[in-house]
Amino acid sequence: QQVPETLIGTAIATALLPTLSEHIASEDHGRFKDTIERSLKVMIALSLPITVILSLASLPLIQFAFGFSIEDAQMILWASQGYLIGLLGHSLVELGVRSFYARQNARVPMMVSGLGLLMYISLAIVLISPLGAGGIALANSLSYSFQGLLLFILLNRKLPQKFNLGSTLLRSLLSGIGAGLSVWLLLSVLPIPLSPLYLSIVGMGVGGLIGAIPIWPEIRSLVNL
Repeated sequence: QQVPETLIGTAIATALLPTLSEHIASEDHGRFKDTIERSLKVMIALSLPITVILSLASLPLIQFAFGFSIEDAQMILWASQGYLIGLLGHSLVELGVRSFYARQNARVPMMVSGLGLLMYISLAIVLISPLGAGGIALANSLSYSFQGLLLFILLNRKLPQKFNLGSTLLRSLLSGIGAGLSVWLLLSVLPIPLSPLYLSIVGMGVGGLIGAIPIWPEIRSLVNL
């Protein structure tokens, strides 16, 4: 989860901070909002299909990389899936925090982080017993998703123009469904004579190509951020 989160969330948000700060310094709130909105669309569009693909196709890669037995690899996958659920949430926190920093406001991110910590501790206590390590991972994901959503609700209230995600959410869901179905068919249904490792790699590639179709506008806009 950390690798895609770094590539999607941290990289984009870090690169945008100087631009966002410049828009605030020049009091160009329209461009400030538009820049964040485009970034939101890209993060949503990329995070959902990547979450689905990695959740479905990672097991053979885990076995190959670490030499685990199938039982141990499944335990790692279970925890990884819990963290992957929070990929979008982690990315939103990265962008939301830097959006407030650009406005020279560190108080809101600090308060939201405090609430997120309390939520994480509470959920971890509740979920660790029935879900084990996966419960801790899920608690982390839910906490960060809450923080990301709250940051953008608060940020949206401060802007004269509100965020409009348009059809991005729907197309991202379609992307995730299409990617997931293609990976599932390749790995579980179609009789393809390949080892699980190679089949997993092929599944990720095919899933990525299928998933890219509905979100192509967001992929193209990535170069203009």
